[in-house]
Amino acid sequence: MGNQGPEISSSDIKKYIDTCVCLNIRKASRAVTRLYDDALHETGIRYTQMIILMVLNHLENITVSGLADELVMDTSTVARNLRPLEKQKLITVIPGKDRRQRIISLTDKGNEVVADGLRYWQVAQQKITENFTAEDFLNHLSSINHISDVVQRIADPQPT
Repeated sequence: MGNQGPEISSSDIKKYIDTCVCLNIRKASRAVTRLYDDALHETGIRYTQMIILMVLNHLENITVSGLADELVMDTSTVARNLRPLEKQKLITVIPGKDRRQRIISLTDKGNEVVADGLRYWQVAQQKITENFTAEDFLNHLSSINHISDVVQRIADPQPT
């Protein structure tokens, strides 16, 4: 069974690769995550754990699904990322109003990890921001957030 679609040249494929939104955002995400992970290395936690702890510090007593919505993550992925934090006694997970709902909160130890980790987080953040003017950085961040908002609307359109 042969290729029945139109012929696509190698230069067309290269153009698709170069302009692929998903590829370019994932490349940027991996590079940025590596920078933050390197900065947080001494704390013993990874960036994905640190940002969960930071959000929990900010929002307090949020449900697993609420945290997933906040982080634009799948609920099962968030739950999987919470297990090591619970084992390390950085968070507590308690039943909510019904059996399916679970409420997450930081422990005192979790708050200490956030306070300590923020020093390292700020190092990574500064390494990035110092390479832009303040205005350019905010414009780039706004563009990233705009792409995220547009894609979320496309993926989950609200009824009109």
